[in-house]
Amino acid sequence: MQTSSPLALRLLPRSVSVSWLLRPALLLALLLPVAARAETADDADRDGLTDTYEALLGTDPTREDTDEDGLLDGTEVLGLTGTNPLSDDSDADGLLDGEEDADGNGAIDGGETHPLVADSDGGGVDDGYEARVGTDPLNGSDDMDDSDNGRIDSDGDGVSDPEEMALQTDPNDADSDGDGLSDGEELYGTGTDPNAWDSDADGVRDGGDAEGDIERIEVEPVEATITASGGGGLACSSTGTTGSVPASLGLLALAALARRRRS
Repeated sequence: MQTSSPLALRLLPRSVSVSWLLRPALLLALLLPVAARAETADDADRDGLTDTYEALLGTDPTREDTDEDGLLDGTEVLGLTGTNPLSDDSDADGLLDGEEDADGNGAIDGGETHPLVADSDGGGVDDGYEARVGTDPLNGSDDMDDSDNGRIDSDGDGVSDPEEMALQTDPNDADSDGDGLSDGEELYGTGTDPNAWDSDADGVRDGGDAEGDIERIEVEPVEATITASGGGGLACSSTGTTGSVPASLGLLALAALARRRRS
């Protein structure tokens, strides 16, 4: 009695002899596309993540690239780099994740910056800034080189944006610590810390120290002498730096004289 062969084998030309050892592998190869279709049935946007999983992540199951950074949601979640599918710039360096992972394979290959490291070369300047001014984000030695590609000073404080990034001052605030001195004045003038409101911890802001502790108000004592004048009035004289006696002092003297006359 002749047994029937599987459909996949009956579709092969009669001249092809298939060993029993090869038949399981052949069947597997023929069935894989079917399994793949079943696996993607719950992946409406074909981004590599099931709709159920996307609902848990908060990504859009109808859009293959929810954050529009040039990488599929599945690549961001399942790739080696592990970028954020809900943020187009996971390391906030000014470059999209898809720009950093240029081939979109979820791995860091030669010539690519790291999408999770803002300063890939460790030179002190973010990758996005280097890309804008033309320095190499994979070469840390050129980050502070001001000889080429004129540096940007966004806040006009005399300190270039790359230097501020390295110092962790704010490149968009001329006075990062709000002490009354610009970052440039502190770095190149007073030598105080542009990140500390009161560098010497004396209770006075650095701007006050630079102006001679203008915040401290010191009043020098005034000595006044009150004498009776020939007409029954009062004469006042004073010593000190003020040069005059306040009117309130004269009124006090008049009150004292009135009490003396009543007694």
